[in-house]
Amino acid sequence: MKDIKKYGKQIAIFTVTIILSSLLFSTLQYFHLLNGSINHILSMCIIFGLSFYFGTINGKNASKNGYLEGLKLGGLILLLLFLSNTIMYGLHFKLSSFIYYSIILALSVVGAMIGINKKKK
Repeated sequence: MKDIKKYGKQIAIFTVTIILSSLLFSTLQYFHLLNGSINHILSMCIIFGLSFYFGTINGKNASKNGYLEGLKLGGLILLLLFLSNTIMYGLHFKLSSFIYYSIILALSVVGAMIGINKKKK
């Protein structure tokens, strides 16, 4: 039950941050302050940064096996992103999507491994 609460809170913060940043970037693009490709790159950077950040936090809170904590969190993030993309755009899986999801999972695992090594003893 404690894990569900912890992961639920992190996924909720992840989702709210993605929605708010998308709203901000869309508004900036509407007023021609951002280009469409810059908007896409910034959105990807935020997703990558959040998955690394939350992986690091999970690693700091883990007692052992930080990579497993990163895999759990990365899997939840991937499930969330995959389901939202499938609902909005249909099931169109390409190599670029596979690479994108692999980078997110790898960043989450690396963040957790760094977090467990930076933990105060």
